[in-house]
Amino acid sequence: EAADLVWGQWKLDAGAEAFRRAIALDPNNAQLRVFYGHVLMIQGKPEEALQEGRLAVQLDPLNAFVTGLYGTILSLTGYPEEAIVLLKDMFERNPGAGFGVSALLGSLRQVGRYAEELQIERAQWASRGDQELVAALDSGLAAGGYPMAYKRAADALASRRAGDNAHSMTIAAFYVIAGEEVLAMDWLDIAVAQHDQNAPYIGVFALYSPLHDNPRFQALARRVGVPLVAPPRRVTTSED
Repeated sequence: EAADLVWGQWKLDAGAEAFRRAIALDPNNAQLRVFYGHVLMIQGKPEEALQEGRLAVQLDPLNAFVTGLYGTILSLTGYPEEAIVLLKDMFERNPGAGFGVSALLGSLRQVGRYAEELQIERAQWASRGDQELVAALDSGLAAGGYPMAYKRAADALASRRAGDNAHSMTIAAFYVIAGEEVLAMDWLDIAVAQHDQNAPYIGVFALYSPLHDNPRFQALARRVGVPLVAPPRRVTTSED
């Protein structure tokens, strides 16, 4: 299966070819198109990725999952404002939709809307009944602002997950936001060792671009088999 080749086995080239074969057989399948868009994005082909994503949404405009996947492409190829509009509209129309939150948070972060990002992050943990994480975000924000909010949240998750590192990628991301590069790398090491299905995105996540010069990060990208994609420079808005 094409998806397993990419996210299960980390064989991007073989997965891309499998998606192309599947699309040739079923060219109007929106999910095939948008997943293939993600592969192209991971491979550092943003324009082709956007083309597949746009086509997917045209084929199935009411599919919240497809919209969430396209929102991720927009976010990671330099169009965070468009991603915010798209994803907010999708969530208004589909209140129970679970996919696309990470892309929305990342887009808000890219344009400097940190207060709004934190509000949504906090609401996500609150909706799961995780008052410890809510308290960590709140206390960190009060003590040291935005970076400290994520530092305390990461510390709480890291402590909790000492024996079950299900949130390794989340912890790593939180530590990057907090400016804790060594801790972020430690948790990325764990995520890759666990063969986390989200590991193929490490080269394209704008969040991780400060780590691109880190030899440890470069080694992880080679291990996963993904290129390091320079973040696009189209963002102009900010709260600052």
